[in-house]
Amino acid sequence: PGHYYYRVRAINKHGTLTPWSELRQIIVAHPPPPAPSLTVQNERELHWESEEDSLDYELEQSETAAFDQPEVVYNGRGTGWTLPINAPPGEYSFRVRGLSDGGTGAWSASQMITITLPPPARPQLALLGSPDGSHFELRWQVVHSADYYELEMAEAGKESARIIRVEETRHPLDAPEPGDYIFRLRACHQQGCGEWS
Repeated sequence: PGHYYYRVRAINKHGTLTPWSELRQIIVAHPPPPAPSLTVQNERELHWESEEDSLDYELEQSETAAFDQPEVVYNGRGTGWTLPINAPPGEYSFRVRGLSDGGTGAWSASQMITITLPPPARPQLALLGSPDGSHFELRWQVVHSADYYELEMAEAGKESARIIRVEETRHPLDAPEPGDYIFRLRACHQQGCGEWS
């Protein structure tokens, strides 16, 4: 591969040379590089390999497997890239291709990285009552990363329980019928719930 230049001239039987012809150029290019092999390591690290050396690489990221709206997150000669630690939760698809003098190569098979939030911490539940016992209130402190809370209420000895969604850090209760009641609480976000109190 490279740039080649040619010219020609004639020689007659007496050895006389004619002037050179105009210079002509031919470019022989490298073939496009093959698709690299892309792998995921340590949950957030992407690594790729190619059969050819001295290539530039282009790494694309997309929130869909179809790469509808891809974003180029790396362009260079390196063979690795790490998803930032502050990337929001979600599923990310990646693919990489090589670039050389021969053109743009084919995309690698895509790889997916899923970022999940850790479950919220277990809340501490407290029960407060009025002096005359006419009403009660359940209270708890804010749990970091929680979007809402699930409060379970059940009468002791019965299998049925009622779960309600609460977005505040308190829940009023009217005085129930005499008996033993069990209350427990857990914090939740978009990817799941933590442990019960």
